[in-house]
Amino acid sequence: MSSTSGDRTRSRAPSDAGVGTAMVVGGVGKGHAKTECACGKEGKHFSETALSTTFPSTPEKVYNLMFNSGWLKEFMSEDQKLKGESSFDAVLIRDIEQSDWKPSEETKNLTRGTSYIKPLNGSIGPKQTKCHIIDEQIHCDYDDYIVMLTTTRTPDVPSGGVFSVKTKTCLMWAGGSSTKVLVTTQVDWTGKSWVKGLSCVLI
Repeated sequence: MSSTSGDRTRSRAPSDAGVGTAMVVGGVGKGHAKTECACGKEGKHFSETALSTTFPSTPEKVYNLMFNSGWLKEFMSEDQKLKGESSFDAVLIRDIEQSDWKPSEETKNLTRGTSYIKPLNGSIGPKQTKCHIIDEQIHCDYDDYIVMLTTTRTPDVPSGGVFSVKTKTCLMWAGGSSTKVLVTTQVDWTGKSWVKGLSCVLI
């Protein structure tokens, strides 16, 4: 466990030991008072809300399921078709490549990289794209709240070199033995593009 300056963040490497879907829906302990993430208090969530829901489990268990469990890789590979043989023009999809969690040289927060090739179903544009994802643990205190920042880059789509998609996942106690999950997102542009004004971005 290590502390970073500023927000008293407790950085923890996730553990997948014993984590599974069944653990998310039961086995929680005593009730816990509601908590709120710092970005919520300071109005620093991203502009678009992708998910706002509550699960009957602890923030720690939901966090491990979402970011470091066997279920996550199975979902990415089987449900999202991110490895094996694609039925789309028989394109071979590489295995998902994922690094271990390690401190960032810049922020000292724990980070992890994930790369894969994703098939696309659009009528125009490329039939697949490389996806490069960086997960960063902004704040992790299982007794208070957890904030994860995910940066997704897709260089093979139109103007893919001048934007990234930022996603912030906030896990907070919702009272009792439940967890509020709030996911917000926005597109960060680093250059000019004709697709900048479009409301839909392939990720």
